[in-house]
Amino acid sequence: MVAVAHGGWRGLVAGVLDATAESMRRLGATEVQAGLGPCIRPCCYEFGVPELDAVAVVLGESVRAEDSRGRAALDLPAAVRAAAERAGVELIFESQRCTGCEAGQFWSHRVRGDRERQGALAWLT
Repeated sequence: MVAVAHGGWRGLVAGVLDATAESMRRLGATEVQAGLGPCIRPCCYEFGVPELDAVAVVLGESVRAEDSRGRAALDLPAAVRAAAERAGVELIFESQRCTGCEAGQFWSHRVRGDRERQGALAWLT
C-alpha cells in the first residue's frame, strides 16, 4: 500500500505522520517506510521563536536552525525525521532540494505567497 501525507509544521506537531502510519498498520502494513521529497529547508525558512519553541517541545532540539541571514529558522527535514522516528516509520529517502531556493522549479507558498497550487503523486513499483 502507499500513502501520501502533508501537514506542514503544524501537522507534524499534531501527529500527521503518527496517524498515517497507524492507519496503514490498521490496514495491514507491517513495515512503514517513507521518503521526504523536496521541501523548504532552513536556509529559506525564517521562523518565529515562539513557534519554534513549540515545535522543539514536541519534536526535539534538532529542529532549531538559522536561515541564510542568521535568523531563527525551522529545520523542516529534521522535524520530519523526528516525527517519523516517533511514529516508527523508517525514512529511506530524503531529497536535498529546497523549494525556497528553487522556487522557479517548485511551488513554495513561503517564497511566492500563492495558494492552493500543490499536488502529489505516489506509485508502487
